[in-house]
Amino acid sequence: MSSLKKAACFIKKILTSSTALLTASLVAASVSQGAQNVRRAQTVFDPGNEAGNCFTSNFRKRNKHDCFTAEIPFERLFKAGLTLPAQDLVLLDEIAFNNGGYDAIRLWNDKDAEALMQMEHRERRDYLLHLKAESQNGALLSRLIYAQDGTFHKFDHRFKSPFSVYETLHVRPDGPSSLEEISDLIRYSVIFEPKTYTDKTLRIMNALNERGFELISLWNAWCDVRYPYKAINTVLRNEKGSLIEIQFHTPEGALINDRTHKDYEKRRLFAKNTPQYQKLLKRQFAMISDLETPRNVKIMQTFNHQTNKKAA
Repeated sequence: MSSLKKAACFIKKILTSSTALLTASLVAASVSQGAQNVRRAQTVFDPGNEAGNCFTSNFRKRNKHDCFTAEIPFERLFKAGLTLPAQDLVLLDEIAFNNGGYDAIRLWNDKDAEALMQMEHRERRDYLLHLKAESQNGALLSRLIYAQDGTFHKFDHRFKSPFSVYETLHVRPDGPSSLEEISDLIRYSVIFEPKTYTDKTLRIMNALNERGFELISLWNAWCDVRYPYKAINTVLRNEKGSLIEIQFHTPEGALINDRTHKDYEKRRLFAKNTPQYQKLLKRQFAMISDLETPRNVKIMQTFNHQTNKKAA
């Protein structure tokens, strides 16, 4: 099946019977003498016609068997004017419906649609391929975490959003120069109780090491007085070379981190010596003043983490 036909099938799957008319932008690729020329074509699907009725029937069958809700994750993106090459649209469909990323992509909004379109072609392609490869790591980590009576915090936020990726690469004054340098494209937040936190974090790290994961860095922020963020952050590389970040929180620490995250997002856009940065930093420190420190957490030593260059 050609890329254009795959994209057309993808667009049909994102329509519902409640949508009277949805305009989506597709890209058809024509190859001539080894060079690919991309042209844009506007395709309108009307659920009221024969093709639309056929799709609606197929979607209901799929919805019944796969327990999807009627809210389609891509509808808001297309309404925001999302225009991507056909092969990237197909990738989005595979991430959502074949690789278990439906819950994460449905959180994307108009800013994410705009960011996807502003990314360079290779940058966007690499980003989507990273998201497609996430499901295997997620399944493994889930088994390990539940075996230790742990839980995930905001599992549907494990994908770094397109807007955040674009901002990291092109807006932040101290941001990385390439996608390969972003360690938290895939990020899991794990919660353990303070009394067993250190022991169970070590068990997870040992189990991942036994399964071929290499520890790239570890930051014990509990023992770092310079930052208003308390957790253990680890970056690991699997056997295929993909990076993932795992953050280990306590229940109270995770809640405080959620409450102060907007201040952190604002703070990282300023240089450290500016009044705006210092004001936000002070407010974050006030929030963690009474946070309980996990038992024996000092034995987890920071490894290969450049805290002098990068905040939490």
